[in-house]
Amino acid sequence: MSTSAPDAAGNEPATHTRADTHAVPNPGTGSESVSDAQPRAARRSVGEWLSLVRGVCDGHPRLLLGLWAALLLVVAIGTGALACQHHVHDQAEQARQQAAAAATAAVPDVLSYNYRTIDDDLARARTHLTGDFAGQFDQLTRQIVAPQAIQGQINTHAEIAASSVVEADADRVVELLFVNQTTQGANLPQPRVDGSRLVLTMQKIHNQWLIQNLEPI
Repeated sequence: MSTSAPDAAGNEPATHTRADTHAVPNPGTGSESVSDAQPRAARRSVGEWLSLVRGVCDGHPRLLLGLWAALLLVVAIGTGALACQHHVHDQAEQARQQAAAAATAAVPDVLSYNYRTIDDDLARARTHLTGDFAGQFDQLTRQIVAPQAIQGQINTHAEIAASSVVEADADRVVELLFVNQTTQGANLPQPRVDGSRLVLTMQKIHNQWLIQNLEPI
């Protein structure tokens, strides 16, 4: 604080106080806060950039046209990439639904049989298979399953209790299945129910979803 001497009229001198602290802007008074300053600075930077482009292109219409063409190309590429990503997602979702529906019909056919109609049952099951798994299934059922079924008068009925798609793309889907099999036979006084977990791989072949692999876990 500083005090001056009385003036000639004898009046007391005015006392002047200097504040050493800076006033804090009030958001409601229109003062610019730090958070508001950043977007404004960004806008100014964009404006400066546009001014620079105008200055460079002033008198050079071909250069300005080239810049606009480049900008439109970038926008077109971005739009095309988004459209492609959306298309791939739609294809995977469609595959998921179609493969799940095909598996609901195919898996019970593959895992069910009646010893009286074993040959027809196995032939029907093979229509749902593809790849190496089809050959493995044919060999296993003809050499082991069919003879044992006939000898033991075995009937087996399978049904899917629950399923979940774990992987899907346009032509390949992997599912986790919970399957219950009810078995009756000459040596089984009461039907026996067995539960199992299976990993099913469905492959799209000529617009038809077929079982590429089926294995227990």
